[in-house]
Amino acid sequence: MCTHLGGAAAAQARQAQCTAACASVRNSSDQLRVVGRKEKLKKGGDPSMNTAGIPRDARIVIVGAGAAGLCTAWYLKLAGFRRVQVLERSPRLGGKCRSLTVDGQSFDLGANYITSAYTRVRELAAHVGAGMYTEKAGHTINVKTGEMRSILAEVLSRTSFFTLAWQSLRFLFIRWRIRGLLSPARPGFGHVRDCPELKGSFADWLRRHRLDGLSEMFEIPLTLMGYGDLDDIAAAYALTYMSPKTFLNLGMFAANVPLRRWPKRFTQGYGRMFERLAAEVDVLTGVKIEKITRDGQIRVEYRLLEQQLEQDITVRETATFDYLVLACPQLPEVLEFLDLREKEKKLFGQVVVNPFFVTTYMAPGTERVAAVTFSLPEPALGEPHVVTRQYPESNFISIYSRGDHANKICREKIEANNRRFLGEIAAQEHDAAPLNSDDWAYFPHVPCAAVDAGFYSELEAMQGENRTFYCGGLLAFELVECIAEYSHHLVQTHFAART
Repeated sequence: MCTHLGGAAAAQARQAQCTAACASVRNSSDQLRVVGRKEKLKKGGDPSMNTAGIPRDARIVIVGAGAAGLCTAWYLKLAGFRRVQVLERSPRLGGKCRSLTVDGQSFDLGANYITSAYTRVRELAAHVGAGMYTEKAGHTINVKTGEMRSILAEVLSRTSFFTLAWQSLRFLFIRWRIRGLLSPARPGFGHVRDCPELKGSFADWLRRHRLDGLSEMFEIPLTLMGYGDLDDIAAAYALTYMSPKTFLNLGMFAANVPLRRWPKRFTQGYGRMFERLAAEVDVLTGVKIEKITRDGQIRVEYRLLEQQLEQDITVRETATFDYLVLACPQLPEVLEFLDLREKEKKLFGQVVVNPFFVTTYMAPGTERVAAVTFSLPEPALGEPHVVTRQYPESNFISIYSRGDHANKICREKIEANNRRFLGEIAAQEHDAAPLNSDDWAYFPHVPCAAVDAGFYSELEAMQGENRTFYCGGLLAFELVECIAEYSHHLVQTHFAART
């Protein structure tokens, strides 16, 4: 486990690391990474992109201080924009990058892992001095039998070793061959309509490439982690997530390979990392936006919760900006304050989110739960499907459950299922109340047919219309690295394309 540097020498070392990271970010921000032509920006840009550029003194407002909003603000700052304001409804920062501290240790409730493919996230972490440690080995548990085994052993109970090994090599080769069609070489999905290789569901894609023997393995990082069934998730989404590096990292994690380096976690949590980054940009929290008007300028009317002499008061404010960045582009959230155009309503009306529950407990008697333990065979909706115990010496655990789109699975049902689950793995009655409960609208996406039909081509074509831009998980895939990469791409393509 990594420890924080201390003392003057350590401070100098960290400063050198941060300086190097900043230089890396600045150097990389001078190039737009697109397929086969990393020098397009220097040559005047891709004609399909908006390369008009935006004045550095433009007033820019970003709605949402999750990973997308904070990364976009940060990259705008690096590009020379100094009049950027981020507005966040919640009193805290980071969105689904949420961390709790219990007994001096940090626990992640939302975003958690960093793999060797996370170039942007590691740059940001180096800049703010966020330490990391290698995650402990994961396992699976069969609640009915109580049997626990490695993730690889679980997969091999359903697939032969030869099939798994051969098809894994084939997947790595095919995924490497199409790397130029996916992030970070080509952020977003605006090109998928014209790429037959990326069309269809991920299950279809596996069958087309005679890789369906890997289905059982891919259900763990995709289905159990809340992205949906392989028959439902678009191939472009799944392939963006499963880069060659990430595939290898997770494969070694599944096999519990000794001395492996990945995946990692932040020592003080993902949320703390983004809090440090937020300290370097202009963020207002506790902002209730009442109305945004787009009529040549961006007029934002909002209520701001302030504390004066230990008394909370609400102050009404109005601010005018030149450009708007929506880092929360999904209905009905946006409908609360934004008068959407018909084109926006048409597109955003197709967006689907997956209900996702995260509940934490102090749970003595569950010591055999590993760093991350998957409940297999695949549990029903509402049942615990993943439980994490980040530190073996701590009884603090998080339970993850998938909800249903009909919203028939309520919080009370989730907690009842959790109590039964904890009682079964601890072999004793468990009636502890949760310490924390989160209900998230997770993984904003559209169905496979909409992806193939050009949903993202239309959405990308809207970037900049009505002085409005969009970023976040919907545009990039609900993964922090993809979101950070897209935020960088958005700034370079539409804001800083020409100085």
